[in-house]
Amino acid sequence: MAKAPGLASDDGPKTAKKSHQSSSAGNPKNYVASVGKAFAVLRSFTSEAFEPTLSEIAARANLDRGTAFRLIQTLVELGYIKAFPRSRRFRLGVACLDLGYTVLSGEHCARLPSRCCANWRLQFPMRRAWTWPPSATAPFRN
Repeated sequence: MAKAPGLASDDGPKTAKKSHQSSSAGNPKNYVASVGKAFAVLRSFTSEAFEPTLSEIAARANLDRGTAFRLIQTLVELGYIKAFPRSRRFRLGVACLDLGYTVLSGEHCARLPSRCCANWRLQFPMRRAWTWPPSATAPFRN
């Protein structure tokens, strides 16, 4: 099973690797380990493993099952993960789309070259009703 990028290898303790520290001072005091672990849980979802179990998430995030369980429950409450109790599996939630939409609706993406937009239309020809950039009232926004 492949680990998500930025996660610790199997040789160390079961904690998320501190791969991204504050660029302002590089001070380890500025790193919040629990936030890093929560993002390790989110990064454990991939296109190949889009509906993992608790054990799979814990293994990919390099966390013990108890920590993974608590982080997952918190992310479920916040809408970033959706639980499927019957199958004991999880999927990324709609709140993740909201984050992506925020990035895509920003000024950076509004200045993308028209060639990129042409490629978008070629990949998704049935979505001609969509506009670029998307309106501020996207259907998945609360």
